[in-house]
Amino acid sequence: MFKILRDKRISVLPNIIGAAFSYLIGAIGFIATVYFNKILISYSEGTIESLSPVMMILFVFAVIFVQMVVTNIFSNYLTNKLILKDYMHIVNSVFQKSTSMFIPDYEKIDKGKIINHYLTDASQAATSIVGVIGVGIGLFITVILMLILNFITSFKVTLYSLVMFLPFIIITGYGAKKLEKTSEDLAKENDAAISKIKNYCVNKESITISGVESYFVSDFNESMDSLRDKKVKSIFWQKIVYEIPAVIINLTPIIVLLITATVIKDNSLDFSKIYFMTSLMTFVYEPLGQLIVLLTKWRESMPYIKRLLEFLDIDSEKEKSFDNIFSEDKGFLKGTANMYGIDGKALYKFDLELPEKGFLVFKGPNGSGKSTFFKLLSQMMDPTLVSNSDFKINKKYRNDIGTLFYPLFVFAGTVDENINYGKKIDDELMTLFNLPNLQKQVVPDPINLSSGEVQKIALLRLLCQEKNIYLLDEPASNLEEEAVSALKEYIQKIKEDKLVIAIMHDDRYDSIADGFINIKDDNMLIIKKQVGLVE
Repeated sequence: MFKILRDKRISVLPNIIGAAFSYLIGAIGFIATVYFNKILISYSEGTIESLSPVMMILFVFAVIFVQMVVTNIFSNYLTNKLILKDYMHIVNSVFQKSTSMFIPDYEKIDKGKIINHYLTDASQAATSIVGVIGVGIGLFITVILMLILNFITSFKVTLYSLVMFLPFIIITGYGAKKLEKTSEDLAKENDAAISKIKNYCVNKESITISGVESYFVSDFNESMDSLRDKKVKSIFWQKIVYEIPAVIINLTPIIVLLITATVIKDNSLDFSKIYFMTSLMTFVYEPLGQLIVLLTKWRESMPYIKRLLEFLDIDSEKEKSFDNIFSEDKGFLKGTANMYGIDGKALYKFDLELPEKGFLVFKGPNGSGKSTFFKLLSQMMDPTLVSNSDFKINKKYRNDIGTLFYPLFVFAGTVDENINYGKKIDDELMTLFNLPNLQKQVVPDPINLSSGEVQKIALLRLLCQEKNIYLLDEPASNLEEEAVSALKEYIQKIKEDKLVIAIMHDDRYDSIADGFINIKDDNMLIIKKQVGLVE
């Protein structure tokens, strides 16, 4: 709990104070209503001699105002507004963490789990932090205030009326422990279900083409059955924990009346005091019950909060390991290393020297590790996948490498915004592929662009970054011949000042290449210079 309160990324103290204040307003409103009713009962008993019609009307309007405006509208509205505000704050923290994470660390995290950080964990955390801690403070102060008023009215009745609280604590405490465990299981099962659903949604075409939809239906139903079982178990313990307070609260007036029946004979209590005590004791048990329920909710939400904090606390040491790769050496890259795939399979050993400018065509069989090499150069892979390394990358290019990878990315906005993020760039570059409508609104899901249009947008976006090193993975795979020629001319133009390396499976760009990087025999990465090319 205290770790969350100290966490600057989840700044909740003002919201907690606000929630406590809003609940206290509601509690004071309830006490005021009970006191108004006590005065009216005292008047009917004759203990108050006069109460003018105007005063009675004012009392009625005061009760309506307090109950409807202060308690039910302002207090509840303020609390829910603060919870929503905190939820948005946490979601923003999750998004900032996601966008700033070292890519290899991010790629190792289950994406269904990250989605649940937004949808479930942030909501649980906001409700618990503001609703539990903030409202809990208000509840605690209210309970103390109610007990003081009741003890002043009748110490004996108040003391006897608390006898039901012991079994209440025992039952709810045990239920809370069980609920925390079921919540943890439910969170894990929910992650698995979200990941599976996401995968099915993205790959619907492949599932349909396979002609074995029944297999995936069976697999999906199995996952949903498991999720349902976990949810039912959680609901069972929720009912045990959350319904007990309602039972106690409903029994409270009966218990108070039974106790006061033994006291009223000595005329120590009149009816107005009995009403006052019954109402207050009912209200004592209500916040007491709510307090236990909130503590239960806190335990129930702890698995979600822990998951959230674990994600926000990720601090990669792998990113720092790249520091040793960069040096002041001339050229772009020089040295040797053994390269491995993400599955740990040995790919090849490279021994090469890459210049700072020119155009190199990168060729090799599928799965040989061409994209993996690009990820190494752009710091997008786990550096532990390289062993026996003795190579260095020129330090000045650490943040000066632009990379084209698949799947290609577009977002909701105009074509122009997808290319330049709203900034003004070179008009000649923007017309490189003659995109017909730069103001067309892009819809990412389902996408309203052809694969060729997406390819052009991705290429233009990359080239607009004005990097000195470009790593292009199959840059012409979806382009028509006119666009292929336009890109070829552009590469031939910029290679005089920049280094462009392109993975290619065809020979359309071989004529302008200054050299070739080939992967052969699954273990060697070499550069073959063409005759007559500049060193």
